[in-house]
This record gives sequence, structure tokens and C-alpha cells, in this order.
Amino acid sequence: MKIVIIRHGKTDKNTENRLSGNSHAAKLTDLGREHAGKLIEIFKERNFDAFISSPLHRAIETAEPLSKVLSLEIEKNDLIREFDFGLDDGEIIEGEVLERLEKRRTDLDFQFPEGESMNDVINRAKEFIKNLLLKDYENVLIIAHHRINTALLGVLLEIDFNNPENVTGIGQKNPVIYEVDSVKKSCKWEHSITGEVGEGLIYDSNIV
Repeated sequence: MKIVIIRHGKTDKNTENRLSGNSHAAKLTDLGREHAGKLIEIFKERNFDAFISSPLHRAIETAEPLSKVLSLEIEKNDLIREFDFGLDDGEIIEGEVLERLEKRRTDLDFQFPEGESMNDVINRAKEFIKNLLLKDYENVLIIAHHRINTALLGVLLEIDFNNPENVTGIGQKNPVIYEVDSVKKSCKWEHSITGEVGEGLIYDSNIV
């Protein structure tokens, strides 16, 4: 199965350096809407068996233009909502909030106040992928969020989770699109705005 994993377009919360997790607060910026438009150019000639999205508004807003062009209904799936930051949702990434993000990078069991741990997200990803691979699909589109997407990539590529940074270090800036071959356990990426392409995963120091 070929699985395209897309992150929603850039939001106002991204621009403000605020956490946006399992809430509908974040709204797409002009650059985020440009990303949504570029997806049409990239995928309009391809055939997909399913189009699955997080139910959060920023993901749906990114998905809708492409779904209309492809004439594919968007399947909303709660398992691929974003990491739940709990009481920190919407907060500026500084001070204690930044410290908790740094803690999450090295401790998959670390739980945000009234929120999730990275292992919670990985377990959601495992359940989602298990259900997906039971389907008789050849090509699937997914639009979701940074941390759930990195968990999906980790599960699909059978990354060793004993080293937390194998998954928490995976980068996916808003315009980066991953495509995974679930049989070959390989992936490639494309930047929707610049057109840059590459093989494998991108690792960076962006701890969000």
C-alpha cells in the first residue's frame, strides 16, 4: 500500500509560536491555504482509494479543496487527531511549556498536564495503521498533524521506539508531504511550496 501522509497547512498558532493540539482553535494562514492549493497540483492526476483526515478544522480545511478535485469523500478519523497538550493547548512555547516539550522528546511516557504522552499517540497510530492495512487499498491519502504523523511514520517504517528521538526527532514542516511504501518500508518526501524532494525521513531539532 502507498500511503501519502500530509500535514495541514500553516496556521495562526504556528505563526504565533503557540501549541495547537486537540482543539479547533488554529486557523489556516494565507500560506496554509497556498499549501492546500498546491496539493491539488501535486495529486490531481493520481487515483486514491481513500482520503482520511483528522476531524480537527485545520486538517479538514486543508483537505477539502483536494477532495473536491478528486471527487473523494473525506473520512474523518478521531485516531489521527493531534497530540493532546491538555492545559498547555494554545500556550506560547516558552518557559515551562518549552521544558515539557523537551521532556516529551526524550521520554515517550511523559504526559502533559491533563493531556497525552507520546506513547498515547503512538498507540493511536498503531491502532489506525492496523485497521488501515486490513483494507484492500493500493493508494491512500491522509491529512493530519505533526506528532500523529510522525507516529504513523514510525509505525509504518517499523522504527525502534526504544530510542524516543527516532520518532520525536522526525520533522514535518507544514508543507512537507511524505509517501510511504508499506511493503518496502521506505518513504520519500516533497515540499509542496518549493518543490524540493528527497528520500527517507527528515530529522530536525524542531521539538514541537
